[in-house]
Amino acid sequence: MRGKKLSLLIVDDEKSIRYGLKNGIVWSEYGIEVIGIAKDGEEAYKLIQAEPPDIVITDIKMPVCDGLSLIEKTLSQGTTISYIIISGYDDFKYAQKAMKFGVTSYLLKPIKKAVLIEEVTQVCNKIREQNKENQSKTVVTRKIKQGTQAMKQHFLMSLLHSQLRSVLEIERELKVCKSKIKIQNLTNILIFTYEHALEKKELGSLKGDIHLFKSAVCNIMNEILGENVNEIFTDSNDFIVVLLQKPYICVNEDRFLERVCKRIIRIVNDFCRVEMCAGIGNEVSGLLELHESYRSAREYLSYRMYESENTVFDEKILAKRQPPDSFASTRNNTKLIDAIYISDHETILSYTDEFFESLFYIEFPPPNFVRGMCIYLIINVQKELSIYLNEEDSLFKENDYAYINKLSSFQKIKEWIVTLFHIYAEYFSENKNAQKDEVIEKVKNYIDEHIYEKITAEDIAEYIHLSDKYFMNYFKDKTNQNFKSYVLNLKMEKAKELIRQGNKTISEIAHMIGYTDYRGFNRIFKKHFGQTPTEFQDKYKQYK
Repeated sequence: MRGKKLSLLIVDDEKSIRYGLKNGIVWSEYGIEVIGIAKDGEEAYKLIQAEPPDIVITDIKMPVCDGLSLIEKTLSQGTTISYIIISGYDDFKYAQKAMKFGVTSYLLKPIKKAVLIEEVTQVCNKIREQNKENQSKTVVTRKIKQGTQAMKQHFLMSLLHSQLRSVLEIERELKVCKSKIKIQNLTNILIFTYEHALEKKELGSLKGDIHLFKSAVCNIMNEILGENVNEIFTDSNDFIVVLLQKPYICVNEDRFLERVCKRIIRIVNDFCRVEMCAGIGNEVSGLLELHESYRSAREYLSYRMYESENTVFDEKILAKRQPPDSFASTRNNTKLIDAIYISDHETILSYTDEFFESLFYIEFPPPNFVRGMCIYLIINVQKELSIYLNEEDSLFKENDYAYINKLSSFQKIKEWIVTLFHIYAEYFSENKNAQKDEVIEKVKNYIDEHIYEKITAEDIAEYIHLSDKYFMNYFKDKTNQNFKSYVLNLKMEKAKELIRQGNKTISEIAHMIGYTDYRGFNRIFKKHFGQTPTEFQDKYKQYK
């Protein structure tokens, strides 16, 4: 069940694209209704004002009002629209600005129908999950959960994500949760993370009990902060969040929060043997602005990706100098593309080293900039390499680059990208020589047609008018495989296929694929698959 249909608005200055997107996909099959199309951002804005859609697919470059201006204008008014950008421009500055607005779907024209459908489906799933979380509770549910931690958690998360838009809404929720937090009061958000401990699968003396660990941390925080602490809870990222409202009880307020965070981290490490980091959000005037403190705390905490000696991050860590908009466009990746295509692993490594060094125009560049540049590099490499691939090739996974955002450290990002490029290089090494080679294709067709016969290199060489030795060398050079091994692999796979069909005996199958000696076939099959033909047959019947 998809539930209620989601609404979609399509914006593009090209008429053929507007109507192609509207009529080229049966949107109803995906639980979507197209409620309008617009030729520019201004027309789209009027439609949004009249009936805000759930999703907007928009071009960037359009007359009167472009796509980015439309996004900025609507988001500034508090809308929760999910945007999917389609553009013929792969300039990084557009993608960078889109990411700044929280847009994660950025597709380059021309767009494959399957890619767009997958992207829209992912966005729809996120919207439906969010809608499910944000469904207003019935009066009965409110009475049942009134004053409980679940209700308070929901309220606090709503504050962090700016889902409560008025003082009246906040007052109502405060009464339901029986919280003593003040609406108008200087407030800070502190965020603590222990993700590195989870990656190492160790939680010190707590032996992996995550619930016990979080309970211990909360007790430590309450003990240290005393009357200062207003709320401690975990968010959707499993960060431990502390909400503090002034006045803080301290002799010298300067750097008080930094000192407190360091003390908490030190005691947790001593008691639980778990390393933590903390981000201190900017001070805000009240609960309506709490999401800004939360956002800034997460931004500062993101600098932990550099794995420096710092454990507490606040506004001091921010880069004093922003990277130039032209950073990406000035790089020429031809050397890297050529190295991948010819499988030059040494050059791939040296180039990626140079690339990562170039990102450090200052000691700690903005993490979003580093991640964005890495994503841009992968998109560019995939685009350049695609000219060497056929339509049916499956070298690139959809949104492969998105995995970068799941990696917690700069070193992990670097290692992952280097590994990815080596995988690309191996693919070309294994496939490019065999592609579109008429001799090899002729040989493979011959083998397929005579798979039930005894096939020798001498027969093949005579068939394609080459000497035995030259043919053997040629085949290995073009396919990266030994001829005999190639034939043997095909015969063994054919044997497996015949065994699965179940209408012939093992002995008959052995003779069919060219083995007069049953025991020899039995021995080779076991060496190839780690089990005898009979064992394979029995297991297949068991799980069939």
